[in-house]
Amino acid sequence: MTNRNSSQSRRTHIAWTILPVLAALAVCAMPLTSLQAHSKEHGPPAACTLRVEFLTPTGEADFSPFITHLHESLKQNWMASMPGPVQKGERGLVVLRFTIQKDGTLLDSSPKIISSSQKKSLDKHALEALRRSAPFDPLPQSFPAPQIEVRASFYYNLTPPSR
Repeated sequence: MTNRNSSQSRRTHIAWTILPVLAALAVCAMPLTSLQAHSKEHGPPAACTLRVEFLTPTGEADFSPFITHLHESLKQNWMASMPGPVQKGERGLVVLRFTIQKDGTLLDSSPKIISSSQKKSLDKHALEALRRSAPFDPLPQSFPAPQIEVRASFYYNLTPPSR
Protein backbone atom coordinates (compact mmCIF):
# COMPACT_ATOMS: atom_id res chain seq x y z
CA MET A 1 0.00 0.00 0.00
CA THR A 2 2.94 2.30 0.56
CA ASN A 3 3.94 2.00 -3.10
CA ARG A 4 0.41 2.87 -4.13
CA ASN A 5 0.37 6.00 -1.92
CA SER A 6 3.82 6.95 -3.14
CA SER A 7 2.78 6.52 -6.77
CA GLN A 8 -0.39 8.55 -6.24
CA SER A 9 1.56 11.27 -4.43
CA ARG A 10 4.03 11.43 -7.32
CA ARG A 11 1.17 11.78 -9.86
CA THR A 12 -0.41 14.54 -7.77
CA HIS A 13 2.94 16.37 -7.58
CA ILE A 14 3.42 16.05 -11.34
CA ALA A 15 -0.12 17.32 -11.98
CA TRP A 16 0.47 20.40 -9.81
CA THR A 17 3.78 21.00 -11.56
CA ILE A 18 2.24 20.74 -15.03
CA LEU A 19 -0.88 22.85 -14.38
CA PRO A 20 0.88 26.26 -14.52
CA VAL A 21 2.59 25.23 -17.76
CA LEU A 22 -0.72 24.17 -19.30
CA ALA A 23 -2.34 27.43 -18.18
CA ALA A 24 0.45 29.43 -19.83
CA LEU A 25 0.06 27.42 -23.03
CA ALA A 26 -3.68 28.05 -23.01
CA VAL A 27 -3.10 31.82 -22.83
CA CYS A 28 -0.65 31.63 -25.74
CA ALA A 29 -3.19 29.68 -27.77
CA MET A 30 -6.00 32.22 -27.24
CA PRO A 31 -7.30 33.92 -30.37
CA LEU A 32 -6.08 37.50 -30.84
CA THR A 33 -9.43 39.00 -29.80
CA SER A 34 -9.26 37.08 -26.51
CA LEU A 35 -5.72 38.30 -25.92
CA GLN A 36 -6.80 41.87 -26.61
CA ALA A 37 -9.68 41.59 -24.14
CA HIS A 38 -7.32 39.94 -21.64
CA SER A 39 -4.77 42.74 -22.06
CA LYS A 40 -7.32 45.44 -21.22
CA GLU A 41 -7.65 43.90 -17.79
CA HIS A 42 -4.13 42.58 -17.26
CA GLY A 43 -1.67 44.85 -19.05
CA PRO A 44 -0.09 45.08 -22.46
CA PRO A 45 -0.52 42.50 -25.19
CA ALA A 46 2.04 39.75 -25.57
CA ALA A 47 2.84 40.87 -29.13
CA CYS A 48 4.99 43.82 -28.04
CA THR A 49 8.71 43.16 -28.41
CA LEU A 50 11.82 45.18 -27.58
CA ARG A 51 15.19 44.69 -29.26
CA VAL A 52 18.37 46.42 -28.06
CA GLU A 53 21.61 46.52 -30.04
CA PHE A 54 24.99 48.17 -29.56
CA LEU A 55 26.10 50.35 -32.44
CA THR A 56 29.57 50.97 -30.97
CA PRO A 57 32.00 48.04 -31.15
CA THR A 58 32.47 46.62 -27.65
CA GLY A 59 35.86 45.01 -28.21
CA GLU A 60 36.88 42.56 -25.50
CA ALA A 61 34.69 44.11 -22.78
CA ASP A 62 32.02 41.86 -21.25
CA PHE A 63 28.73 43.67 -21.71
CA SER A 64 26.51 40.69 -20.79
CA PRO A 65 25.31 41.97 -17.39
CA PHE A 66 25.02 45.51 -18.73
CA ILE A 67 22.87 44.60 -21.76
CA THR A 68 20.67 42.32 -19.64
CA HIS A 69 19.97 45.10 -17.13
CA LEU A 70 19.51 47.69 -19.89
CA HIS A 71 16.98 45.49 -21.70
CA GLU A 72 15.08 44.61 -18.50
CA SER A 73 14.89 48.23 -17.36
CA LEU A 74 13.73 49.50 -20.75
CA LYS A 75 11.16 46.74 -21.17
CA GLN A 76 9.76 47.22 -17.66
CA ASN A 77 9.28 50.97 -18.15
CA TRP A 78 7.93 50.49 -21.67
CA MET A 79 5.38 47.83 -20.72
CA ALA A 80 4.30 49.58 -17.50
CA SER A 81 2.54 52.38 -19.35
CA MET A 82 1.46 50.88 -22.66
CA PRO A 83 -0.92 53.28 -24.47
CA GLY A 84 -4.58 52.25 -24.64
CA PRO A 85 -4.67 52.08 -28.45
CA VAL A 86 -1.83 49.53 -28.39
CA GLN A 87 -3.79 47.38 -25.97
CA LYS A 88 -6.60 47.46 -28.53
CA GLY A 89 -4.28 46.27 -31.30
CA GLU A 90 -2.70 49.43 -32.74
CA ARG A 91 0.56 48.58 -34.52
CA GLY A 92 3.79 50.44 -35.04
CA LEU A 93 7.57 50.35 -34.88
CA VAL A 94 9.66 53.01 -33.19
CA VAL A 95 13.45 52.85 -33.45
CA LEU A 96 15.50 55.05 -31.13
CA ARG A 97 19.21 55.77 -31.17
CA PHE A 98 20.83 57.03 -27.98
CA THR A 99 24.16 57.35 -26.19
CA ILE A 100 25.00 56.05 -22.74
CA GLN A 101 27.96 57.66 -21.02
CA LYS A 102 30.61 55.82 -19.00
CA ASP A 103 28.75 56.51 -15.72
CA GLY A 104 25.49 55.07 -17.10
CA THR A 105 23.75 58.38 -17.70
CA LEU A 106 21.89 59.08 -20.89
CA LEU A 107 23.50 61.78 -23.00
CA ASP A 108 20.67 64.33 -22.92
CA SER A 109 20.95 65.38 -26.54
CA SER A 110 21.24 61.82 -27.82
CA PRO A 111 17.77 60.20 -27.88
CA LYS A 112 16.68 60.41 -31.49
CA ILE A 113 13.87 58.73 -33.35
CA ILE A 114 15.58 57.15 -36.35
CA SER A 115 12.43 55.39 -37.51
CA SER A 116 9.04 56.79 -36.57
CA SER A 117 5.85 54.79 -36.25
CA GLN A 118 4.07 57.79 -37.82
CA LYS A 119 1.94 57.80 -34.64
CA LYS A 120 2.86 60.53 -32.16
CA SER A 121 1.57 58.57 -29.17
CA LEU A 122 3.82 55.56 -29.91
CA ASP A 123 6.90 57.68 -30.66
CA LYS A 124 6.38 59.69 -27.46
CA HIS A 125 5.76 56.53 -25.43
CA ALA A 126 9.04 54.92 -26.55
CA LEU A 127 11.02 58.10 -25.78
CA GLU A 128 9.41 58.40 -22.34
CA ALA A 129 10.19 54.75 -21.53
CA LEU A 130 13.83 55.37 -22.42
CA ARG A 131 14.06 58.50 -20.27
CA ARG A 132 12.35 56.80 -17.30
CA SER A 133 14.84 53.91 -17.54
CA ALA A 134 17.92 56.11 -17.21
CA PRO A 135 20.35 56.19 -15.57
CA PHE A 136 21.64 52.75 -16.50
CA ASP A 137 24.46 50.73 -14.98
CA PRO A 138 27.94 52.18 -15.57
CA LEU A 139 29.69 50.81 -18.64
CA PRO A 140 32.16 47.99 -17.90
CA GLN A 141 35.50 49.28 -16.63
CA SER A 142 37.30 47.24 -19.29
CA PHE A 143 35.51 49.24 -22.00
CA PRO A 144 37.91 52.04 -23.00
CA ALA A 145 35.49 54.41 -24.75
CA PRO A 146 33.74 57.22 -22.81
CA GLN A 147 30.29 56.22 -24.15
CA ILE A 148 28.40 53.69 -26.22
CA GLU A 149 25.74 54.18 -28.87
CA VAL A 150 22.66 51.99 -28.67
CA ARG A 151 19.67 51.30 -30.89
CA ALA A 152 16.36 50.18 -29.36
CA SER A 153 13.51 48.93 -31.53
CA PHE A 154 10.02 48.99 -29.99
CA TYR A 155 7.63 46.67 -31.82
CA TYR A 156 4.01 47.45 -30.97
CA ASN A 157 1.84 44.46 -31.93
CA LEU A 158 4.33 43.55 -34.65
CA THR A 159 6.59 40.55 -34.98
CA PRO A 160 10.26 41.50 -35.37
CA PRO A 161 12.06 40.02 -38.35
CA SER A 162 14.19 36.95 -37.70
CA ARG A 163 17.82 37.66 -37.03
